[in-house]
Amino acid sequence: MNTLTKHPNQYMSTQFFIAMTLMAMSLPLSLFMMSIMQFILLGFWAYEGFFDNSHSGNKSQNLYSTPKFIRFPFYNATSKIKSLRSNKTALIIMSFYLVHLLGLFFTDDYVLAKDDIRTKLPIIVLTLIIASSQPLNRTQLNSLLIFFIAAVISGTFFGLYKYIERDFTDVREFSVFIHPIRFSLSICFSIFVMLYFIYKKTFEKAYTRILFPISIIWLVYFLILMESGMGLSILLIISSSLLIYHILKLRTKFRFLYLFLVLLIPTLIIFYASKIVNDFYAEPTLNPNELDLVSALGNSYIHDTLTYGIEDGKYIGLYICESELKNAWEERSKFSFDGLDKNEQELKRTLIRFLTSLDLRKDASGVGQLTDDQIHSVENGIANIRYLESPGIKTRLHRFLIGYKNYKENGNPSGNSLIQRLVYWESSIQIIKDNFWTGIGTGDIEPVFFKYYETISSNLSTENRGISHNQYLNFMVSYGIFGLIWFLIVLIYPFSLQAARKNYYYIIFMSILLISMLTADTIKNQAGITLYAFFNALFLFGIKPEDQL
Repeated sequence: MNTLTKHPNQYMSTQFFIAMTLMAMSLPLSLFMMSIMQFILLGFWAYEGFFDNSHSGNKSQNLYSTPKFIRFPFYNATSKIKSLRSNKTALIIMSFYLVHLLGLFFTDDYVLAKDDIRTKLPIIVLTLIIASSQPLNRTQLNSLLIFFIAAVISGTFFGLYKYIERDFTDVREFSVFIHPIRFSLSICFSIFVMLYFIYKKTFEKAYTRILFPISIIWLVYFLILMESGMGLSILLIISSSLLIYHILKLRTKFRFLYLFLVLLIPTLIIFYASKIVNDFYAEPTLNPNELDLVSALGNSYIHDTLTYGIEDGKYIGLYICESELKNAWEERSKFSFDGLDKNEQELKRTLIRFLTSLDLRKDASGVGQLTDDQIHSVENGIANIRYLESPGIKTRLHRFLIGYKNYKENGNPSGNSLIQRLVYWESSIQIIKDNFWTGIGTGDIEPVFFKYYETISSNLSTENRGISHNQYLNFMVSYGIFGLIWFLIVLIYPFSLQAARKNYYYIIFMSILLISMLTADTIKNQAGITLYAFFNALFLFGIKPEDQL
């Protein structure tokens, strides 16, 4: 039996609903509350129906009757667990955890394996709780989603504060509470939920017609501010797919015109990106006869148009007086001029690029014009003032081009996360070749990758020696081809349910996750697995069939 709920005549109690709502709000805001709320939900789950079953005698007497108060949750939990035997979909989803347990037979590090097993517990706990509890009604579902969206938006305000205060060295720090990838997924889902509210006119209040569009615009802008390539790509792919789907259903002679306009969007984006790339590589006009040869202190300049290249339409290697630069820097910073910054980049190069971005000469005068905050920025590895003042798509693309240029010149991919991913994927494939059938086991993935990098003498810096950054490759590395096949079954099987296929929220949420898994280990850590486990179970089992969308 593949029913989506076990209680056709009842809805979730108010107390349980509040706990579910707090659980949803914790997803973008607090790893600690994620854990706490699961324990609270487990308690509500175990005692669900306690008062309803306490009809005989005085109700308060039943509440404080120790034998019954202790006995009830065990009998209730046992009954609920037995009820899941007929819920094939829930069992398949929870079997995801079984794969991790089987992986213990192949692991070499039981300490890391234990941590991995503990991290994946939400897939069992939340699926069990939601699949065997009373469902939400439509009003409760809408309220829960509103509170989730409110939590996401409040999380962006903390990121905005860091941006305004310039209290960051990397735009990923705008996601204050959880990993930026998981936060960007929550933002994307919030946007599509609000679009559905607008489309279906779910809320009749006049202010919602203003509030939802403003919130959507703000969240899209925040993704741009975060330079979230994944989040923006997901928005583009899913929104374009939805538009094309609805256009093809139209019975109007203009539908091909609408389709053309939709397809024009990615074309314009590609054109915009191409222009940025062309501008990046465009050589600025330079008249050597107009260049000053000595600094204000009378020291000779070096004008090098080859070694440092071009950035923001400027030759980085002009007006360099290294002796002045070194002395002036070390008077203001404890970081060695000939050493590394906090990002393990050559500090001298970082400083030269930073001064160039400010149109300052690379001499004593240039360093003297830097503020204390800008000195700290250089120490932290910020090589361009744009990274602090103008984060966004253009800046993200510039970072990639700089990283790619460095990779081409010295073979080190550490300068850019996109290039690093290519190395991670290649490394994953090589490790898979040696462990094709069974994988390396639960919890072993980080030590195995680190050993592989040592074996090939990788020039990746230590902190950049990551794992797959692709959930499908990650799973195959850990559990082999059979593990990957079962993982895909767990993800795809629920779509065989008619109710799931008609549920807008479920389709959108899973689409977001499935796309994100191509370039991220989406459900490797606590935030990711809890996000998946909660909403997956909620949309499959936590809504009454007649309340499905």
